[in-house]
Amino acid sequence: MDEEGITLDYPSQVRVDSIRAVCFGGGEASFGAAVRTDSAWSAIDPVTLICDGEPHTVPLAAPLEHINAIRLNGRVEDGAGALIAAALTGATQ
Repeated sequence: MDEEGITLDYPSQVRVDSIRAVCFGGGEASFGAAVRTDSAWSAIDPVTLICDGEPHTVPLAAPLEHINAIRLNGRVEDGAGALIAAALTGATQ
């Protein structure tokens, strides 16, 4: 499991309903995530973001249940540079 990125740890279990990511600066970036349930990490398939400043929904097959941490990461794939931001929606369980 790639340990780069930003990790959000939760004091109790949460449900993540959606992840939206946006990239600024032109070019393309790869955005990925991993979630931890108990002590096991599982990856969410990475998506390619066009760095056009528009938010993109990261496809999830279903809400992510019983999560106690999520790690978000991204990297520029094409272009001189980019800024990537993400927002999560969900609830405590």
